[in-house]
Amino acid sequence: MKTVDRPNNDQEIELQTAGLCLRFVRIADRFQLRVSIDGALFLEAAAGSDNQAWPAAPPLQQLHEQVLPTGPVVLGVGSAGTTHWSASFAAKEPGVVWCEYAARVSRTWAPESEWLGTSFRIGEGWDLSLGQNELTLTRQSRKVLLQTLGPESQLTANRAGSFELAPAKDFIQRSNTIQWRLAICLS
Repeated sequence: MKTVDRPNNDQEIELQTAGLCLRFVRIADRFQLRVSIDGALFLEAAAGSDNQAWPAAPPLQQLHEQVLPTGPVVLGVGSAGTTHWSASFAAKEPGVVWCEYAARVSRTWAPESEWLGTSFRIGEGWDLSLGQNELTLTRQSRKVLLQTLGPESQLTANRAGSFELAPAKDFIQRSNTIQWRLAICLS
């Protein structure tokens, strides 16, 4: 894990494990997640903007790095509209990172009209194969498995080059805290 100081006093935070690198880059009031493999961009979460109450990805405005006995972790929090978001990104083993998101909504959430989840764009040249709650991406000799963690999350491939990770419909309004989780596994 390392923090990179940029000329404008912003920082980028990196979480690295076995060729897999999660980089958090500040864009306006929030950090955008960019995932690379062996230095090449692989995934990019939607950045969103500060005027969206329901952005296409959690608006993480503060990040904290920590090394736990289980490995390095990046924790994030932020808010938009009346909703508060949190996330953790943890290296679980070499080449495996868990991305766990939560949103605390202050009122009943209307999933049919308000987006909640994380939208990703896939880097150029990756072939996509969608299974049940998993997505396999291949490029030359590299293979990456994106897998939901638990029944509360679902993956949806939208069009060539993008997918969404979101709360599963069966788990949507059981409480005011809604979660969705993903494992990125490099092989």
